[in-house]
Amino acid sequence: MKPVRLCVHAIDAASAITDSAMIATVDAALDVLEVSCSTPTERILALERVHGTFARRRQSQATAPFGRFIAHHLDLRQNRLLTRS
Repeated sequence: MKPVRLCVHAIDAASAITDSAMIATVDAALDVLEVSCSTPTERILALERVHGTFARRRQSQATAPFGRFIAHHLDLRQNRLLTRS
């Protein structure tokens, strides 16, 4: 599987977790995704693809608390990458 698909799959699985392990699962999936990209630009684009794929696949959850958490978490990572580059 491609890194983006693996990340989205892990995030989908994390949506079923109801404790703090969910955050660690999402962070781990995003870390693996970022490691698979060689440049900050690729990382930012990959994070965008993850968000877009998640939002399309889980339209009903996109505005739910978990969907907002994912969007916010991805935004934070993108902003971090933008400020470093």
